[in-house]
Amino acid sequence: MGIIAKQTIKNTATIYVGFAIGTLNTLILYTNILGTSNYGLVQYILATANILMPFMTIGVGQAIVRFYPSYSSKRDRVDFLSLMLWTPLLIIVPVGVAGWYFRDFLSNWSSEPLEEYQLYIIYVVSFCMVYFEVFFAWAKVHLKSVFGSFLKEVLLRILVTFYLIDVWVGSLTLEQFLWGLMSVYLVQMLLMMAYAFYLQRPRLKFHLPKNFRDIFEYALFIVLAASAASLMLYVDKVQIGHFEVMKNVAIYTVAIFMATLVRIPFRAMDAIVQPLTAQLINEKKMQELSDLYKKSSLNLIVVGGLIFLLIVLNIKEFYKLEIIPEEYAQGLWAVLFIAFARLIDN
Repeated sequence: MGIIAKQTIKNTATIYVGFAIGTLNTLILYTNILGTSNYGLVQYILATANILMPFMTIGVGQAIVRFYPSYSSKRDRVDFLSLMLWTPLLIIVPVGVAGWYFRDFLSNWSSEPLEEYQLYIIYVVSFCMVYFEVFFAWAKVHLKSVFGSFLKEVLLRILVTFYLIDVWVGSLTLEQFLWGLMSVYLVQMLLMMAYAFYLQRPRLKFHLPKNFRDIFEYALFIVLAASAASLMLYVDKVQIGHFEVMKNVAIYTVAIFMATLVRIPFRAMDAIVQPLTAQLINEKKMQELSDLYKKSSLNLIVVGGLIFLLIVLNIKEFYKLEIIPEEYAQGLWAVLFIAFARLIDN
């Protein structure tokens, strides 16, 4: 069994376990413990952080995957990774300063004004997301993607589950829960950092690589692509939070979550196929690259199509089970449209 098959199977298992925990959180705990308004607020905060993340990353994660295989010497690779480690700070620091200066405007932009501490949480969560993706890419280029998938899909959701239970038993207020949510992303980032440095330690001193201009230009293009992708995934929640009451963000979030099941095979395979694609491009093995694209796309459309049919044929019956409050059934058509879009992505 090849490395793609082995790690795809492990990543798939990890993602499905994470999805099971996420189902518990999204469809039962969040909806029945926090209520629609507070749940909508939580999702608005996370969506805003996700929109900021690609701008603050400035394409570093994708640049690592793209250019790391092109270096032949160990020193060049270490210098390249060390450079990528510090690069996001060029955007993160100015964004933090600008956010503090315009905090009143940002607080009042949503339909239900945010408190100042919630703006700080958005910034810190976004920072943690940025560096988690950097360190995850660090591990991917060493063809070690399973641990990162576990942190991203399983551990994060388990910790959120514990915090939700604490809210349910009355141990935490909403504010304390939001601070706890921020700490979850911080722990996730620190663990990924430790694993990345275990695989390859960075240098405190490094030299600019000879192809720095190529890296810089590639990163700028990636910022545009990644920002567009992030906007497509999360801007709808932020728009709903701006134009509508927060509870509608919660209803839409539940719909998206159920539709996302179609995308799970894609996420599992992408974690290992992406660095191998970069390697084949650098080695100019275009026939192997073509075979990789065709086989992965065929497998994804078959598996994703079966999952899509399961959703379409059972969505009405699911809402009738009354696992979640009745008002969430307003998102039924959103589930169908988004699930179809995810199938086309596959």
